[in-house]
Amino acid sequence: MSLIKILIADDEKTARRALQRSLVKKNTIFEAENGEQAIKIINEKSPDIVLLDINMPKKSGFCVLEEISKMDINPICIIMTAYGSERVAVEALKKGAWDYIAKPFQIDELRTLIRNASEQIFLKRENKVLKNNILKEKSNLLGQSKTMNEVRNLIEKVAKTDA
Repeated sequence: MSLIKILIADDEKTARRALQRSLVKKNTIFEAENGEQAIKIINEKSPDIVLLDINMPKKSGFCVLEEISKMDINPICIIMTAYGSERVAVEALKKGAWDYIAKPFQIDELRTLIRNASEQIFLKRENKVLKNNILKEKSNLLGQSKTMNEVRNLIEKVAKTDA
């Protein structure tokens, strides 16, 4: 498996360090201590996963989520907060978060979230490669019969899906 790039955006240095130590295996880790720095790192490094604290200086996690939704890159965002409630979780999901975890959390719980998110990332990467392969093969198809045209049309339809 290739590396996953993870951004840890949390204003608490000790929390960032603890997360970095627990997630470093096979992953590239970036850190941000505030929302503005998180946006800068997202633009420069294109992380696959963003662990995002809601309460940060300069820009809140919700503001960062809103900015990410306007970007071309689409990292998986997992919201972390010590002020957990159903309302906060629902709001985070509405703003584009992939999942939500309340502090303090068990590191195994976070690792499970990261593993599930990583699997989704690997599937998207594989899907993209397969789509590209189909498009390459499509250009090599010969024939202009009705049946061959139906095959081409079917390939185009299937290539646009996540199936």
